[in-house]
Amino acid sequence: MTMFDLSHPIEDAMPVYPGTPPVHVAQRATIEQDGFAEKSLSFTSHTGTHMDAPAHMVLNGQTLDQLPLETFVGRACVVDVAEDGALIQQSTLQSAADLIARADFVLLDSGWWRRWKQPDYYQAYPTLSPEAAEWLATFKLKGVGVDVASVDPINADTFRIHGILFAANFVIIENLTNLDRLPRGRLFGFAALPLPIRDADGAPVRALAWLDAPTMPLS
Repeated sequence: MTMFDLSHPIEDAMPVYPGTPPVHVAQRATIEQDGFAEKSLSFTSHTGTHMDAPAHMVLNGQTLDQLPLETFVGRACVVDVAEDGALIQQSTLQSAADLIARADFVLLDSGWWRRWKQPDYYQAYPTLSPEAAEWLATFKLKGVGVDVASVDPINADTFRIHGILFAANFVIIENLTNLDRLPRGRLFGFAALPLPIRDADGAPVRALAWLDAPTMPLS
């Protein structure tokens, strides 16, 4: 089985959404001094590669721990959207309609993940147009994954795209990476497993993809 890690590592002083408290990862104990190693961790629920639950934006919406485990695993496809620039169009997604119809997750590769840790990562990143989001919402998907900080623009005063996707009962995975390693034009296995936080509006995930899994027919 061939597997791909699609997650940014959680580390001290890593990039965070503007206005979010910084991440702190500190060595609390060492084998040399204490006989064991242990780190202390401090970060918000939407740190790094993470999943948004409906409760992130919807009053009384479902939290991640209320969703069945099957929500986090399934068949995925990746769609290249880099040529669309700042606004991902419905017409670009429609070119993969047959594949999306058989998928549980759609991952959008804008190439923006290559800017991780660069000053402009949180500036004018690509997002779905409302029409494209509404079109995706017509499919029986479990979720949508993106390689940027949010499905809504950085300067949004409403969160329209979140609302459209949550209304379709999707989860949203943000800050994916390494999407160029995934095959085009076919389905593959995908999992985004959130930390089991009680009443989670979101949580960091270990997102991964795999090919040729013997227990999951993928094509």
